[in-house]
Amino acid sequence: MIKKPLILALGLLLLLAFTACGTSVKDITKIVKASLQQNLTNDPQYSELNLKVTDLQVEKVDDINYKGIAQIEYRGELHPVNLIISIDGKQINWEPVSGAFKFIR
Repeated sequence: MIKKPLILALGLLLLLAFTACGTSVKDITKIVKASLQQNLTNDPQYSELNLKVTDLQVEKVDDINYKGIAQIEYRGELHPVNLIISIDGKQINWEPVSGAFKFIR
């Protein structure tokens, strides 16, 4: 599982220059996809596994909450990873749902 402190640290790096009401689903998708890939590349728990985020679909739930499904390539196969995404002011936070990376173990 991706460590929460690392997710929070990456979330802090995702401070946006625009407010949540001006953030499009397209922008959120781009930012979260890049952050997720950076996390998988840099986290020692995952970095040697060569995980690749090939796609991310994001759907708005309400004004601040979104849900996403990332497609993660692992050993030549794609695996869906469900994400919970929220916008808090100028910050985008995301985290995988519990057990999202069970395909690795």
